[in-house]
Amino acid sequence: MGHNMTPQRIRSCPASGRLLRKHVIGGLGNQLFQFASSFGIANANRAKLCITEQTNKAWLAVWRNLTRCFVGPFPPLCQQKVERPHASRITEPGFARYAPIRLENGINDLGDSYLQAHRYFNTNEIARLLKTSLTLRSGIRSTARRLRTFASERVRMRSGLLAPGAGVASEAMKTVGLHVQHRDLLNHTHIRFPPAAYFKKAMAHFDAPGVVFLVVTDSPTWCQLQPMFRDRPNVYILHEEDDLLRRLDKEPWPMLSLAILATCDAVILSVGTFGWWGAWLSGRPTVYFADEFNMSHPTSCRGAVPQEYFPPHWIGLGSSGRVVQQRARAARAGCAQPYTSTGKTAVSVLSIPAAPV
Repeated sequence: MGHNMTPQRIRSCPASGRLLRKHVIGGLGNQLFQFASSFGIANANRAKLCITEQTNKAWLAVWRNLTRCFVGPFPPLCQQKVERPHASRITEPGFARYAPIRLENGINDLGDSYLQAHRYFNTNEIARLLKTSLTLRSGIRSTARRLRTFASERVRMRSGLLAPGAGVASEAMKTVGLHVQHRDLLNHTHIRFPPAAYFKKAMAHFDAPGVVFLVVTDSPTWCQLQPMFRDRPNVYILHEEDDLLRRLDKEPWPMLSLAILATCDAVILSVGTFGWWGAWLSGRPTVYFADEFNMSHPTSCRGAVPQEYFPPHWIGLGSSGRVVQQRARAARAGCAQPYTSTGKTAVSVLSIPAAPV
């Protein structure tokens, strides 16, 4: 339920039913959160879900690549424009903050909300359905695995663990995907980028004979200059211009890099939603930067609750590299004002059973 509507049925949606509309925005990680959370809200409310028609060409290209590389099914496009008062507009409590949402009969509109809280879709049944839809298609999964094998072989040859042409004993290899999102977030002061101590401790958590760290990044030059990556013989930095990609069928780089993280044996995160989804899709042990949100900044203080963003079974390391237990944060005096998002009208959020943490 929530993803089986045809455009024709949506156009004739009866007033007695519930329809949830979502306008997807941003990059791949953002759109995955919006789809997953909207999917969870729709299913929890026995509503039908549709995606509003997209006019931003860049965001549309992201959505098309997403629906092409996962098996689906995905919601259809909404074929009608609905303005207030014909639709109930729903405002999220924060970009990474959960609140139970009860939909009204008729049309409900989530607008441009980010919905970056795993509790919207972490109940057993909704998570099972979502994992089915977000299964990578065999072609891109196969390409990602081949890239992972080639990179691991190069590392082992470079470190003298494998003679050229000798082949790779795949059962002896373990690959840890390490996502470094650096360039895209330099101007976002509500987010902190991890220090070197974090990366060192996170890598030490998984390091063992035969382990290869495969760095997937938007900033390969920066990564190559960092001692924690440069000085380790078992690190391979993979990026869009890597010559390994020329040996394989071309896939959209964002989707391929996400697929690489999703097929690794473990994942280390830096910051951002892209790596978050690589880890979630992998279902493997994950280490994340627990100090990602700058809680002294009003955007994060009002809009983010770390334990509602990071799943409880992931391992959080702080700036010093120590394990951090995420706890509920009391509202700060400087965050007394509620999170607001321009252009949305808030509606009352009614109580439905909360998803288990």
